[in-house]
Amino acid sequence: MFYEDEKLDQFIKQIVQEQKESEQMETIVLNYFKDKSMSEIIEFTNLEDYKELVKQLKPIRQYTYDFDYHYDIEYFLFKEFSKKAVELQFLDVFPEELIDVNFSDIYVLEENNQFYLLVSEMGQGNRIHYFKKFEIKSKEMQLTYNFSKELKQLKEKYDKKMKEWHKMNQNLNNEIQENPIFKNYIKLLESASFEIDKIEHNSNNIQISATYKQKPEIHYIELYLNINHKTQIANEITLNQLSWQEKISLALPQHKVQLEVTGYNDDFIDSDTELTINIIKTETNVKITDLVITIKSMLQEMKNAEASLN
Repeated sequence: MFYEDEKLDQFIKQIVQEQKESEQMETIVLNYFKDKSMSEIIEFTNLEDYKELVKQLKPIRQYTYDFDYHYDIEYFLFKEFSKKAVELQFLDVFPEELIDVNFSDIYVLEENNQFYLLVSEMGQGNRIHYFKKFEIKSKEMQLTYNFSKELKQLKEKYDKKMKEWHKMNQNLNNEIQENPIFKNYIKLLESASFEIDKIEHNSNNIQISATYKQKPEIHYIELYLNINHKTQIANEITLNQLSWQEKISLALPQHKVQLEVTGYNDDFIDSDTELTINIIKTETNVKITDLVITIKSMLQEMKNAEASLN
């Protein structure tokens, strides 16, 4: 669907307004149920006694039918409680406890030594959410729950590590912005036609990955720069150039480069095994004042080596 500029602006405003309304409604619903346990919420939703809550929601959003508010209320509850629950991940065997359950998304919540099933499924035009008490009976169900719980814990651990990494990377970016030496490294690499791909660091070194933006682009050349925190000298510069040749010779005694050959065969394409050659050049202990001239010298050495390959 395409919109003209004016209609597109109206459509965007409508989306923003609906988002604000949903946030306000969600706050009201969660405050209403904030001190209630899941068993109390199940009892409440089974009775569908939403009159008092619907009265608070109507000034925010107008529906023709009250049951549309019921869908919203149950969605907000499902969204909130699923954060504490375990999303089931199924293995080869499907547990018998869930054979008669239709679902798009399904979670198990453990609260006060009682299990609860949180279910989301597609109804007629609306997504339906409901909750019920649940008992793990079979070995298959126990295995499914244990596996899903462990996977959730691994994801949480990974997310925590990623947040720590982003924070560390942000601190590094701040350090680079404040440190004129590291800023100079970035500027020098850019002046030598390299585009920065990634910056990482540990307690001792900063690693910069960059790609050579030669025009016209004939080969793909990667640069890896390792800078010592204390000395601020480049411990190591490595250039890695990918080259493709039909016939090659690995004997290049006159050039101080490494050749790394890898090959693969594509079973889905009727073709011979393809070989990829990496021409690798490394220099160590390079001062910042010699950075650009060293990189240019390395590029020339690789160019000469490639000419010898031909």
